[in-house]
Amino acid sequence: MRPKSLPSAGKNRPGRLRLESLESRLCLSVSVSSLAVQGGRELRIVGNAAADTINITDQGNGHIDVTNATGALLGSADNVKLIQVDGKGGKDVVNYTLANTLTKTEKVILDLGDGADQANIDLTKGVNGANLRLEVDGGDGADTIAVSLGSLSAAKAHVTLVGGAGADNITVNGTDANVDATSLLALSLQGGAGADTLTSNLNGQVLGKLNFNALGNKGIDTLLANISADSGSTGTVRAVERGNKGVDNVTLNVNDNSGGLDGVSTLAALHAKIFDIGAIDDLTHTDNVEVITAKKTA
Repeated sequence: MRPKSLPSAGKNRPGRLRLESLESRLCLSVSVSSLAVQGGRELRIVGNAAADTINITDQGNGHIDVTNATGALLGSADNVKLIQVDGKGGKDVVNYTLANTLTKTEKVILDLGDGADQANIDLTKGVNGANLRLEVDGGDGADTIAVSLGSLSAAKAHVTLVGGAGADNITVNGTDANVDATSLLALSLQGGAGADTLTSNLNGQVLGKLNFNALGNKGIDTLLANISADSGSTGTVRAVERGNKGVDNVTLNVNDNSGGLDGVSTLAALHAKIFDIGAIDDLTHTDNVEVITAKKTA
């Protein structure tokens, strides 16, 4: 009896199990890209729905480094003119540090996205011979935004901080926020909907222009501003607070110490106002603050 022949190879033969190698992918929660813009680079930083930590270190000369919570380098670029952060969702933390005096004009836009986000911005090294525009939008959620200011020399700095919907906490501190004769410091704080707390403490010699504006918007808000023009100040100080809708707690103290021990003001102008339309807010202020309770008529 002839033995049955074995099936020939490749015919009716069970196939072997094979492992197919796949392209390796590294999933990062934060992406960093550098794009060419007119006269420089744009540094674009994008998060995701996770709780991202983004550390931005600005050398002041156009060089930027971006690291994560562990200090790992995510990206860097030179000759940066624009920094854009899109935090997306999640409880994000964005830390921006100006490591040296800013000497190249720059725009920084931080969109924190939805969620209870936190932004810590250190500008204490100041700006010299350049312009800075900083815009922070907290988005929905109970956000915390903290900014520390330095001195300005031949510079213009526009700082706009918007909390968005939610019970936000926005703080601005400048213990040596000097503004020289050729400089402008413009601050705008906006709480958005929710029970917000807007706190500002500014001290410095004002030789140029200092413009301050705080708006609580919807909700029962707390607005607290202490602004001091130090001895020798000869510039212009303008300060305005508006609680807007809701019964708010509004404090505006503007201390004119420009005249030193003599007490006679050397400021070119001082304009300080609280808008309390309908006279419903709880107010605290120095005598040099005008309270406006009626709407303007045509």
